[in-house]
Amino acid sequence: MISRTRLQQQLADLQDVTAPGKGINRLAFTDADWQGRAYLMGLMREAGMELREDAFGNVIGHVKGADESLPAVMFGSHGDSVPQGGNFDGIVGILAAIETCGKCPLGSFQKGNIENFLIGHDSHEFLLGCTHACHRRGAGYGEDFIA
Repeated sequence: MISRTRLQQQLADLQDVTAPGKGINRLAFTDADWQGRAYLMGLMREAGMELREDAFGNVIGHVKGADESLPAVMFGSHGDSVPQGGNFDGIVGILAAIETCGKCPLGSFQKGNIENFLIGHDSHEFLLGCTHACHRRGAGYGEDFIA
């Protein structure tokens, strides 16, 4: 069952994983980003997900369905932040996915696979803030994408 108390505690834990400054500063490739990812990956493992990492540094938490031949339903978000960001940006999507995948009794209605997608780095710092998500859905990196 989804626990409001557990989610509030996880949000509070992640609020402390930030570089100094106003708001949340968990920018891509910083120590705070790596600490946040490690925390989220631990929660994914605790929820019973099998973790793998792709070439972009995205972490995919896999929950097997009754029929492994079916495509996975993927959901999740990014774990880093923009400078002086808010504590819910990105994190709520990941925590909701962890709760759904690991804590809810999915039972017999889960025929296909479910995957929680922890986007490696979504900060605007590199001017390509959504490259990981767009690449996963096949959008590519053409000039129209970068413009």
